[in-house]
Amino acid sequence: MNTHEQIKQTIDEAKRIIICLPKNSKPDNITAALTLKQILASHEKTVEVISDSFLPGPEIKFLDNVSSVKPKLPALKQLIISVDTKNTPLKEFSYNVADNNLEIFIEPEYGTFYPEDVKTQKIDYKFDLIITLGVASLESLDEVFRQAPDFFYTVPIINIDFHPNNERFGQINLVELGKSAVSEIIYDLLLDVWGENELNDLLATYLVTGIISETNGLKSPQLTPQLLTKVSQLITYKVNVAEINKNLFHSKSLSMLKLWGRVLARLKEDKNSKLVWSLVPQDDFAKSGSSPQELPRIIDELITTYAEADLILLLWQGTEDIKGLLKTSHQHNALELIASFSPHGRADMVQFSLATTDLSAAEEKTITSIQNKLGQ
Repeated sequence: MNTHEQIKQTIDEAKRIIICLPKNSKPDNITAALTLKQILASHEKTVEVISDSFLPGPEIKFLDNVSSVKPKLPALKQLIISVDTKNTPLKEFSYNVADNNLEIFIEPEYGTFYPEDVKTQKIDYKFDLIITLGVASLESLDEVFRQAPDFFYTVPIINIDFHPNNERFGQINLVELGKSAVSEIIYDLLLDVWGENELNDLLATYLVTGIISETNGLKSPQLTPQLLTKVSQLITYKVNVAEINKNLFHSKSLSMLKLWGRVLARLKEDKNSKLVWSLVPQDDFAKSGSSPQELPRIIDELITTYAEADLILLLWQGTEDIKGLLKTSHQHNALELIASFSPHGRADMVQFSLATTDLSAAEEKTITSIQNKLGQ
C-alpha cells in the first residue's frame, strides 16, 4: 500500500478531522488547507482548520471561506458529570461561575443527593484524525501544540510537507522534497485519491493561489516543468490569475505600508554575509496602527526586494522579551543558523525570542551568533 492509499484509508475511517497549520502560515498552507477541507466536507467529514493566532492578511482576504480558519484550538474533550437519580428524582438544577470555579446546584424532588451519587467521566477526543500541512515539527504549531500536547501524541497524524527539515512526526508522512508547494502535493493527492471529478473552479483557484504565492509568481528557482504543467491544467477552470496576482503581490494595507517604512528607515546590511536586518521598537506598532502579525509579510517583501540578500532578519520589542524572524534563501537553513535561540518554524523562516527587552543588546547577540555560524 503506497502513501496515498494509506492516506485514503485513514481518512475514510475518520469522522472528525482537524487540519493544523504552523503559526504565521503562508498563503500556500492556507489554500492547501481550504482545498482539503472542501474535499473532506464533500465526503461527509466534519473538518476544522487551525493556525495559531491566525488573522487573514489583505493578500488572502479575497479567498472564499478563509474566515473558516480558526486562530486557536476548539474544545477537544467533554467532561460528563452524571448523577444517580434512581432513588432520588431530580427536580431542577442550576449553575454559577465564581472565582474561576463552576458550581452546580442540584435540587431533588424529594430525599437527598450524596457525593457517592455523583460521578465524572471523560470522553474521547472529539477529533479522530489530525492532518498537518507545512508543519516542520509539532513545536512549530506554537500555542496550538503547547495547549494540548497529549492530543497530538494520542490522535493519529497525517503529516504533509515539502521542506527538508520536516521531522516526520506523523504516523503517515507525505513529505515530498521534489515538490515546490504544499498546494502542489494536495493537487496530486486530490487527483490520485479522489479523481479529477472532484476539481472545480473554487478548488482550482485555491491551488493556483498557493502555487503562485509559494513560487513568487512562478519565478522561483525551484520551479519545475511538471509544476508548470499542473498550473496550466488548473487554469483551464475559471481561475482569475490577474486577481490572484493583484491580491498576493499588490495588496498592502496602509498600516503595513507605514510599518514597512519604519522598517526600511532602520535597515542595516552586512555585505560579506549577505545579511540585511532591521529593528522594530514597540512604539512603531502603535504609531503605524499595525501589529507584529504584519511582519512575516514584510520580511517576504524585503527578501524579494533585496535580491542580493541571502538572509533577512527582523527583531521587534515585545512587552517581556525581544522576538525575531529570520528568513533565508535556499542556500541556508534558518533553524541551524539560529539554533542557540530555540527557534521554531521552517528551514527558510523561523521565529525565536530572547530574554531581554533591550533591542540593541538583542541585535548584537543575534547578529554575532549568525555571523559566527556562517563563518564556521
